[in-house]
Amino acid sequence: VTVRPNGTHGIHVYLSAADNRIGGTAGGEGTIIVGNGADGVYLAADAGGGNAILGNAISANGGLGIDLGVDGVNANDAGDADAGPNDLLNFPVITSASVTAGIVSVGFDLDVPAGDYRIEFFSNAGGADPSGNGEGQTFVGSTTVAHTGSGVESFVTAFAGHAIDLAATATQQSAGPVFGATSEFSAAVAVTGSNAITVNSTDDDDDAVPGDGLCATGGTNSAANPECTLRAAIAEANALAAIDTVEFLMPATEAGHAAGVWTIALGLGLPQITAGVTIDATGQTGYAGLPRVEVDGSGVGGTTADGLHIGAGATGTEIAGLAVVSAPDDGITVTVSYTHLTLPTKVLVGGGRGWGG
Repeated sequence: VTVRPNGTHGIHVYLSAADNRIGGTAGGEGTIIVGNGADGVYLAADAGGGNAILGNAISANGGLGIDLGVDGVNANDAGDADAGPNDLLNFPVITSASVTAGIVSVGFDLDVPAGDYRIEFFSNAGGADPSGNGEGQTFVGSTTVAHTGSGVESFVTAFAGHAIDLAATATQQSAGPVFGATSEFSAAVAVTGSNAITVNSTDDDDDAVPGDGLCATGGTNSAANPECTLRAAIAEANALAAIDTVEFLMPATEAGHAAGVWTIALGLGLPQITAGVTIDATGQTGYAGLPRVEVDGSGVGGTTADGLHIGAGATGTEIAGLAVVSAPDDGITVTVSYTHLTLPTKVLVGGGRGWGG
């Protein structure tokens, strides 16, 4: 379901309505709730409890992403004893968020009644709500925690991916699983560490949603992790200034791996690089001064496709540790100033020139 853009709330729950589910935890169950004039999801003061709000894409709404009871953020209360729609369930408080080599690590506090809770995390590449609390532009991960009901308890979790302005919700969970009330979104927290995305696949698939802060094709790589291809990585780096580095960490089980070299066989020319970025393949397993990642253009039809094209707006781009081979035209074309192509970048061209620009 897509709910956008409507004059007031995206979804309005009231008149004692209870035990509804908006979205879900399985692929494709999430609802897109974008650009509405007021709140994304509004549970009025007379709404009931047990309303689960899970796995949705909620962003760019005039009010909060999720608003329980009254306009604006409901502050957490000690022991979570207050009453109202969804019992005004306290939201998680993110205490730390960092990303390293494509793994997002999160610490958070939670003060809720005893029970199990599904904690969902969302990246907000478009920015947090003006209140400072998140919306939920892109679902990036979840964990389930058991809370004893003894006040503020601290938890940590980690998941593969990338995130910008991370926010979280808490949802009651019981055996089944059966889901109950969901909180409002937490405050959005900037993710520290390298603003890098990590290519983990030799496939050549497109990014699912360029600009959402996630390098993800919608599929998985050979290690069953969300797939990030070089093509998808360039699309994300072009769309978001916050992403400044593309790294490589592809498993040995990838179909394009042989004799210690990972070959990315292109089916089409790669998108032109239009924003300054560092594409650094020196971190790939086995690198010791010679390229271990090979971009192979021999499967690209026609005679005009370059291996890599550093275009207008990509000032400051750096490329290191790649082998660019068999492009129909130039191996690397440079049409902007102040780029840095560092050894041992290797360019072997099947039909055109080694360098252009």
